[in-house]
Amino acid sequence: PRTSLNKLVAAGRRVRFVRLDLPAVKEQAHAAGGKVNDVVLDLIAGGLRELLIAREEPVLGLEVVVSVAVALRSSEEARDLGNQVGVIAVPLALGEDDAHTRLEMIAAATRRAKAEQHPAALQAMMGGLAATPLAQYFIAHQHLVSAWSTNLVGPPVPVYLLGARILDVVPIVDIAGNVAIAFGAISYAGRLNLVATADATAFPDIDVVMAGIERTWRQLSSDTR
Repeated sequence: PRTSLNKLVAAGRRVRFVRLDLPAVKEQAHAAGGKVNDVVLDLIAGGLRELLIAREEPVLGLEVVVSVAVALRSSEEARDLGNQVGVIAVPLALGEDDAHTRLEMIAAATRRAKAEQHPAALQAMMGGLAATPLAQYFIAHQHLVSAWSTNLVGPPVPVYLLGARILDVVPIVDIAGNVAIAFGAISYAGRLNLVATADATAFPDIDVVMAGIERTWRQLSSDTR
């Protein structure tokens, strides 16, 4: 859909993040029959929904598609060095205002995407496109996705560098073309950090996104069904 989310990226970035309790996130994910990344996508959906409402854009029945990074390694290869990832396209039902219902919808959509899409093939296609002169034109004019998202499993216990404990890990995801907002999440020592990186011109109201994310989390973690 044509929304204000897709804007050409210019100079300047705005970065915001929220800290969440990882066991509580896992509890919500399992209750909805999903995974931690489904909760991350639900929070993103809540933030984007609130932003579009604040911008007086219609959200009734609205779905936006997010490009989601997925690991291609098998469990036996999980500790190998280097990245081996693909992408899937997951629709987020911004028209749904109930966080629990939306989470169940997202969990189902993610399962369908993993079963029906081909992350490695799509990644290979995008890599091939990037090597051509058409790459910049495509990424500046595409309307396949409205945002990017990636979720990393970090160390479950504190990590030290030269004897000093690393207090926090904050992933900052690149933006390009007309994808002017991206989200990165990482777990670290019992916490989940969710970070939004956005173009400063296209998202002067990024704090509205973060307020929506925090409000969605309060609804998920406090409501009982």
